[in-house]
Amino acid sequence: MWNSRKSVTLSIALLYICAVVLLTACFFAPFVIRHLTRADWAYTFGLLIFYICVGIAFIAIVLLHRLLHNIRHGQVFVSQNTCLLRYISWCCFAVCILTLAGGFAFYSLFLVCAAAGFMGMILRVVKNILSTATDLKAENELTI
Repeated sequence: MWNSRKSVTLSIALLYICAVVLLTACFFAPFVIRHLTRADWAYTFGLLIFYICVGIAFIAIVLLHRLLHNIRHGQVFVSQNTCLLRYISWCCFAVCILTLAGGFAFYSLFLVCAAAGFMGMILRVVKNILSTATDLKAENELTI
């Protein structure tokens, strides 16, 4: 029977798969970006944007892992989760800004910019909902 514990385990497994895909992409990025452009400045700029975004993505993966770890241990409505969601949304907005700048060299990055910005906004809404729920839980615990 499917339950929330199995769902969290699946999410963690998918997180590890994403990390492996990112590491693999780091290896192939120079070849792909070289194929997309012949200009040396665009190649260097594209690699710089890509590797900075990968670093931010790994930070987000670590933060997501911490969030899933808290959920697995029954710590859902805690302020640490609100902070984790806030930091993950900032990671999305950072990627949004970087890919906006990179979009002028590689037009397809404008799509990544839009997706990262939209995901950052969704995470901010979820963070606000979780923050309100955490406050309500704390208030209910103080009620006799």
